[in-house]
Amino acid sequence: MIISLILLASFRLATAKIWRVNNTSGISADYTTPQAAHDGAASGDTIQIEGSLISYGPVTCTKPLVWIGPGYFLAENPQTQYSLLTAIGLSFTFNTGSSGSCVMGMNSPNIYINENNIKVLRNLSPGIYLGQTTGNTYSGDTIAQNFICNIFNYPTYSTFSNLQIFDNSILNLYLDGPTTNGDLYSNYIENVSYVNNFLVEDNIISGDTINIRTNNTFLNNILYNGTNTTANGNGNFYVAPFTGIFTNYANRTTIDAGLELAAGSPAKGAGIGGIDLGIFGNGTPYMLSGMAPIPSIYTLTVPATVAAGSNSMSVTVSIKSHN
Repeated sequence: MIISLILLASFRLATAKIWRVNNTSGISADYTTPQAAHDGAASGDTIQIEGSLISYGPVTCTKPLVWIGPGYFLAENPQTQYSLLTAIGLSFTFNTGSSGSCVMGMNSPNIYINENNIKVLRNLSPGIYLGQTTGNTYSGDTIAQNFICNIFNYPTYSTFSNLQIFDNSILNLYLDGPTTNGDLYSNYIENVSYVNNFLVEDNIISGDTINIRTNNTFLNNILYNGTNTTANGNGNFYVAPFTGIFTNYANRTTIDAGLELAAGSPAKGAGIGGIDLGIFGNGTPYMLSGMAPIPSIYTLTVPATVAAGSNSMSVTVSIKSHN
């Protein structure tokens, strides 16, 4: 369940509209498919994709819009949504004209970025693919607070500059574009990765090594077992075996709360300026379940009956914000 009467002032225009999308039979909404909502919306509008048991399918974006879903892992974490249905089966392709768009709170969308200034925030995603075409240059894109299987920018793809990647759980990271550059900070990175031209700081990196290609600066990271001597010093340190860092390391790739730091974790206070390493350590920490920064109803109590002759009833609603 998503509340519609909320402003996302940092992402949308004051005069923009909010559109509801729900493909469940019997539910009255503005649209039943994301693509129809995109095509009918005006630049700057917000489109809320509501939870459903039915896959929503792909959408190609060519205008700046804000996309909001109900989140993911809703049953695993407390005080998320009253309805535990998520928005499933979407994929987003951000093409020319979509600069300024933001997508958040979606469950398992593949996301393809072929434009400047796209914000991918608080999603559960099997893959984020950067610039599938060749010869283009994009800048100012942000990937933050997501639970991601893969981020790809292959050598034959387009170039991304000032790419900001922070507060994510990432299973595989492959940033090997020709001159792709940016900041990679406060993430948990699970497996062997390729990185070029990045500032890499305050991360927890549990793969056997992180393959440094050229021109990276490594500061204050935890890495597994020290096989990469290029990252020695500069506040970096190595841990093997990789235990004692998280509250629930065994479930780190399936439950996001498993990445909270354990008491006495070596990641506590080890970052630049004394912050904690990993996805919860800086000023914009990961949000459990990918909840969008708007209030959500997480409990609703309605009486089964109303007393005869009464024209009112008592309803209890519990609401939580997720800034």
